[in-house]
Amino acid sequence: MSYASDNTVRAGMVQGVSYLALIAVGLGALLFGVWKWDTARTNETALQSDDALVRDIAAQLPLGTPRADIEKFLAARGMPEPGYFNYRGPNPMVEGATAIVFTRTPPVGDMIHSCFVVLYFRLDGSDALMGYSHEARCTSYLIDGNTDQGTPLLR
Repeated sequence: MSYASDNTVRAGMVQGVSYLALIAVGLGALLFGVWKWDTARTNETALQSDDALVRDIAAQLPLGTPRADIEKFLAARGMPEPGYFNYRGPNPMVEGATAIVFTRTPPVGDMIHSCFVVLYFRLDGSDALMGYSHEARCTSYLIDGNTDQGTPLLR
């Protein structure tokens, strides 16, 4: 008994591998699209959160606000315990400030892409507010782990 010696098996395998490659490319394109969509959505949410926070700070924390009121403001918005650093001396170290209060907002997003806002409040010798700075930053826990301080989110 003899079988026909044609290339049907080889042609079938080539066709199967081609379909598999096509599926892999399609899946890769789909994942890339989902990642881009998620990143854009998270960035927009972070920028809106940053804008709302700036409006709240302008309305509720005028210059001269004591440190205790700043910490109450931050706690009311669910921010982690703020850090405090006093330069311990009469000479201002950072833009005229002798102390700073710093914290960041809880992250928005997911493990693929999350964003937060970093806040620095500059205080004078009596621990009264002299000014503040803020910056939206984004990171990826899956890629960078828990050690990344985030990349600034540009407007």
